[in-house]
Amino acid sequence: MGILKRHIELHREVLEIPGFVAEPFLMVGFQTIHGADLPEDFDYPNVKELLQARGLTDIIALDYFDPAAELRYDMNHPVPEHEHERYQTVYDVGTIEHVFDTRQCLESCMRMTKVGGHYFIHTPVKGYFEHGLHTFDPRVMIRALQMNSFEIVYRQFSSNKGERIKHAKDAENSLVWVVGRKTASMGAFQIPQQGRWADFYANQQQAAAE
Repeated sequence: MGILKRHIELHREVLEIPGFVAEPFLMVGFQTIHGADLPEDFDYPNVKELLQARGLTDIIALDYFDPAAELRYDMNHPVPEHEHERYQTVYDVGTIEHVFDTRQCLESCMRMTKVGGHYFIHTPVKGYFEHGLHTFDPRVMIRALQMNSFEIVYRQFSSNKGERIKHAKDAENSLVWVVGRKTASMGAFQIPQQGRWADFYANQQQAAAE
C-alpha cells in the first residue's frame, strides 16, 4: 500500500512515538510515498529515504517480489531463526492483507521484533473490495499482539480518506493503525479467537460452573 498523502497526519503520529524511529528498521514490503505537493517532512519517493533524512542508516526492506528489497522471504513461511529479535522496529504499511497465511506472517513479524522494540500494522478492517486477500476483524491484530508479549502504545481507526473514526464500522472502507511494543521474548504463538465467540463460550462455562 505505501504511504498515501491523505494518511500522512496519522503516519506522522506513528513516527513520533518515542523510540519508534530506531534501527535496525525493517520495512515489510518496500514502502513508497504517493501524492503530489507532499509536505516537506514526507517529500521523499519512499520510506527508506524519509528515514535516512531522519538520521537512520540501518534500514532493510523485506519484499518477496520487489528487486529493491534486501530480503526476499515468502511470508507465507517462517523466517529464518537468525532474523528473530533482530529489528528495533518492524513496519508494515499494508502488506499483511496480501499474504495468504496471515497467521504465519503475523507471527514472523512479532518474532523479528526486538524486546523493547515496536511493531506497526496498518491494514484494512472493513471494505477494500479486491484490495488484498483479507480484510480483518477490527480487534484481531490488537488481541494477537496483546496475547504475545506486546503492549499497545498506539491505536487508531481511519477511513480510506484519512479521516479519524471511532469504530471500523463508521466508514465504508476503514483501516486499523496499531503499534505494539514488545515487552518480552515470545514463547509458543498464542492464537486469538474471535471476540464474540470467545466471550460466548466463556460465559457458558461460567454459567455451568455456577
